[in-house]
Amino acid sequence: METCAVETSCGLVTADERDEIRRLFQRKIALGELFQAISKMEPQVMDRLYEKVLLDLGETASKFHSWWDTKARQYKWKTIEGANWRIDFDTCEVFLVHP
Repeated sequence: METCAVETSCGLVTADERDEIRRLFQRKIALGELFQAISKMEPQVMDRLYEKVLLDLGETASKFHSWWDTKARQYKWKTIEGANWRIDFDTCEVFLVHP
């Protein structure tokens, strides 16, 4: 049996804040895809790129999580253990998503 996640509206962020997290989100996705592509390359090419992409992916993920933590404190968003936030990029609305 599949369970549905519950989303609770937390509030809004500014357009500039939305753009900042969108850039981090898109970079994180692109680096993840690049990381997968690198694993299929020839070993000599993979060796040159692997560490660079891994480092960038780690730094981007850290910035991504830091953005959410900072905004949660700034806006005093509700939090629940095991939940995460989601943003609607069209409306700038932030939701808490939990099982």
